[in-house]
Amino acid sequence: MSDDSRTVATARLSPLEPQKTMQERVVDVIRDAILHGSLKPGEQLDQRELAQELNVSRVPVREALRKLEGEELVTFHPYQGFEVTQLSPDEIREIYEIRVKLEEMALELAVPHLTSDLCQELTPLLKSMGISAREDPVRYTVLNTEFHKKLYSPAGRPRLFSLIEMLRDWLKPYHVTDVMNPARAEMVMEQHRSLLEKSCEGNLDGALRALREHLATARDAVVSEAGSDGHKQA
Repeated sequence: MSDDSRTVATARLSPLEPQKTMQERVVDVIRDAILHGSLKPGEQLDQRELAQELNVSRVPVREALRKLEGEELVTFHPYQGFEVTQLSPDEIREIYEIRVKLEEMALELAVPHLTSDLCQELTPLLKSMGISAREDPVRYTVLNTEFHKKLYSPAGRPRLFSLIEMLRDWLKPYHVTDVMNPARAEMVMEQHRSLLEKSCEGNLDGALRALREHLATARDAVVSEAGSDGHKQA
């Protein structure tokens, strides 16, 4: 690999954190690159190149990829190696079908216990999301996760949110590209504003409608993005 290509490739991966074991650090860096779209769905993962970029041996890279395979973020193909998991349109639809049910449950449990303090805390977070959606899609995905986690927190169901977050992680690489569309970003933010407003009013039916609309339009956009990028078809 040439010096120029190495420079581009290295930019995909963040520095390793010294506080963790080598394998944990490699897992975190590769996972972060996948979730934030630096390593894209369907991209082949060359263990030698990843090891060189991270300045580690191939052993922790191989172990990290096996760990991420268990999280379904990477896929192993015999005689071909690992690649970033790519989802078919039908797989994306299935994930959203499950998300709708789980997030409806979380919202139903959370809304009756939302406090004015929490609503006031979520308002500036929503504003930051709007700015990031226009300027920094990667940061938007981080703030979006924080928004939903805080909104659902009064439900007091950490395992439920862990399941929701696992499903959201599978879709994050597509979301980064999705919110780069200005019209789409504004629609997403309007849906979030409606969701927060209805939730804080205690209007559960209205909040559920806003949630379903948001997830339905997100599903359609991600299915379209997956198809347009040539990801595998069902």
